[in-house]
Amino acid sequence: YIATFFDANISASGDTQTEAIFNLKDMIVGTFEILS
Repeated sequence: YIATFFDANISASGDTQTEAIFNLKDMIVGTFEILS
């Protein structure tokens, strides 16, 4: 499964829909922390 946030042009994958969304959220938080 692949979860994509088109406006930010980022995506993450996972073995399940839930895992893909969790990985995408984790990537968004990580990116925000780097930029802060």
